[in-house]
Amino acid sequence: MTTQSKVKIIKNIVIVILSLIAIISAIVETNYSENPGSFVDSKYYGGDAYTGIQQAAAKGANNTRLLNMEISHYFRSVMWIIAIAFAILLVKAIFNIVEEIMKSNGMISGLNSNFKNAQVETKTDTDLK
Repeated sequence: MTTQSKVKIIKNIVIVILSLIAIISAIVETNYSENPGSFVDSKYYGGDAYTGIQQAAAKGANNTRLLNMEISHYFRSVMWIIAIAFAILLVKAIFNIVEEIMKSNGMISGLNSNFKNAQVETKTDTDLK
């Protein structure tokens, strides 16, 4: 196995490890995301200043909760997209590792040249008898 093959294999192993970490992080984050809380009820105190203050605070709290829900939804979507992208990268890196090992062991030398030089042998019914 040449030094260049070893470097390619090590590089792809690092990509595999980082991809697995990214995928696991995305899954854990989306499954254990924080609950944004509950809505706040508006209360009436008979038309005094406390009613206005409480209703303004309740409206602000509810708006904050809705915004938090929207951001959490988009963040989860982005995390799943990142997980899918790293999964594709993971599969590609694994194929590169297998290909490099097979090349270094002499199992494959170049797929294109093998296909170009391949000769197809056909047999007829009379040859089989």
